[in-house]
Amino acid sequence: MKRLFKDIVSLAFFSFLTFYIFNAFFKLSWKKNIIGDLGDPLLNLFILKHNIDRILNLNFNNFFDTNIFYPYKLTLAFSENLLATSIFILPIYIISQNIVFAYNLFILLNFIFSGFFMYLFSYRFTKNFIASIIAGTIFSFAPFKFTHLGHIHILTTIWIPLIFLFLHKFFEEKKYKFLFFSTLFFLLESLSCGNYMVIIFPFIILMFLFYTFQYKHLAKKYLISFLIFLIISGVFLIPIHYPYIEIKKLYNFERKIHDCIYFSPEIKAFLISYPFTITGKFLQRFIGTHPAQYENTLYIGFIPLISIIFVSFFFINKKIILFRFKKEREGSNILYFPYFEKSRFTPSEFSLFYLIVLFLSFVLLLGPLIFKIKYLKNPFYYFFYYFFPGGKGIRVPSRFFIMFLFASSFLISYFYSLYFKNKFLILLEFLILLEFIPNYIPIYKMSYGGEIPGVYKWLKEKKEKFAIMELPLEDARWWDIPYGQDKGFFYTYFSSYHNKKIFNGCSGYISPLFNHAKYFDFKKLIELAKAINIKYLVIHKDIYRDNPHVFSENMLENLIFIIDNEYKENLIKVFEDEISSIYEIVLRNKHFNSEKLYIKDYNFNIYFEYKNKKEGKLIFVCEEDYPCVLIYVNELYLEYYKNGNLVHKEKILIDPAFHSPFLLKGESFEKRINLPKLKDGEYSVKIKESGKIIGEFKLFVE
Repeated sequence: MKRLFKDIVSLAFFSFLTFYIFNAFFKLSWKKNIIGDLGDPLLNLFILKHNIDRILNLNFNNFFDTNIFYPYKLTLAFSENLLATSIFILPIYIISQNIVFAYNLFILLNFIFSGFFMYLFSYRFTKNFIASIIAGTIFSFAPFKFTHLGHIHILTTIWIPLIFLFLHKFFEEKKYKFLFFSTLFFLLESLSCGNYMVIIFPFIILMFLFYTFQYKHLAKKYLISFLIFLIISGVFLIPIHYPYIEIKKLYNFERKIHDCIYFSPEIKAFLISYPFTITGKFLQRFIGTHPAQYENTLYIGFIPLISIIFVSFFFINKKIILFRFKKEREGSNILYFPYFEKSRFTPSEFSLFYLIVLFLSFVLLLGPLIFKIKYLKNPFYYFFYYFFPGGKGIRVPSRFFIMFLFASSFLISYFYSLYFKNKFLILLEFLILLEFIPNYIPIYKMSYGGEIPGVYKWLKEKKEKFAIMELPLEDARWWDIPYGQDKGFFYTYFSSYHNKKIFNGCSGYISPLFNHAKYFDFKKLIELAKAINIKYLVIHKDIYRDNPHVFSENMLENLIFIIDNEYKENLIKVFEDEISSIYEIVLRNKHFNSEKLYIKDYNFNIYFEYKNKKEGKLIFVCEEDYPCVLIYVNELYLEYYKNGNLVHKEKILIDPAFHSPFLLKGESFEKRINLPKLKDGEYSVKIKESGKIIGEFKLFVE
């Protein structure tokens, strides 16, 4: 069988397999149904539509300022930017003029080409067609993939095999064109999934180090090559990812270490499978549930799991890690393993490299605590979290499973190609497919039948710029709905249609102001809307009616009663149909300036309560006649003076995520502080922000 024919057959195989698995979807409208669920895919649709609209209109000014989470800036950086995916589906969108259709097609292409490119990678080293098909099957159709059908960025693995394939070709043939191809595919993967950028890059560094130590006489060439890779990647990625650095500064957005621990896998995670497979149903009966369980589906399949365990123990038992160097060809030192001298086989350096990748990815996917055992800290992950760029942006450590899956797919196929005949490999492929192929794929019908509700058509017709707030704010998410589909998650999705600023939103990070507002009573919510210059209040009557398990039976009626009796002059109804009502807020703060939302921009009385020599708290009381809105992190400096001399200075942060970002007159929030070691006596303490004194108090230490 010629190579080209093999490639065509493999591509046809992965296409057929994808079509077979998703056969139910081909009987439905691709424009009115979506693969996955009605959660994150709606956010992804919004992001893709935002990017495509900006690209088609050549509007790149403030590209990361989307229309959700008003009045926050850089809101595209609250989640994955999906820029490469947007460019990839752009031709599909131009032809179909439907973002849902383009999204669905891209999901299918991901499965096809993830398998095909993994096949190409494996065949490069094994030269075995069936073994390479097995590698592609494991990498593209493992249960992990089907659990993440709602996460398009996690599914976008098509570029990973090509990154390493062309890196290997570069090291083998020493041609820079392969380095440039590898860099290109790394950029595509990085702009498809920022998590994967951070996860893959350490292993690229590892590969350069590995080959540098293998071929010391080429160390200078490889160092220069790595710098070229780094410079080209940095030229494109740093400007695009700079907004992520900015939101850390503005809003203190980062994944805390306790978040990583919460979303780390337990031992049972390696037996959590997609529930709609033969083994998935069986395993689900014996595996307990956990709120983070859906993020930690790490089951690789029965045969691949047994295979990778066997392969790992095979190498360990034969003690091949105790290697010595042997010169196999002039000018190169190749790692030599004594065991394979007996079997007449000397593995090349890439097999050892992927054993290292397998080990490191496994250790890192465990997270800060190994199997979440309280006192069993994982030093590898702590090093990655604190010292590797982007380490604090990973919330779910089990994302490293993609590199474990990649290394496993290759090592299994490599081992099979050495010791098994094709007839046996065909049987293994059949058994793997028997376990992998699900008997059900979640497909959800878009709410409102895939049509645009009248309320959003009305908003789109308004040409002026303004902001809206949509009620209810509460999280009635799709997975909480026993009585049908919740439509509240569609605020973000439909905002890409009308393009008006909305206070609401859903994303990887949530605006602190929105998070706090969910717990406001209706009157305070109106005051907030007025304070930040919201023009229209949109009330979705159907969401209140259709979700009695979330909202009380009379909540909608009480809301309308309050509007009609207490806000009759301030809220004027301008639109109504069976689904929604729109009220215009007549009296609002038209001078609202989203650039000035710091403590120093308001009048606060600041008090100090002395608890003991080590601890105290600052109390900030709003004294403005109009409401105070804080959305940015405030860097305050405490200066301690004794006898007029500065004796201590320290910085504290006021984070709106933890301190109320919206205060009416007389309302307050507290900030606990640790006191410096001070001698007994009287101190004058000044609180400054941007050099401006915003508070003073006396401190007596005794």
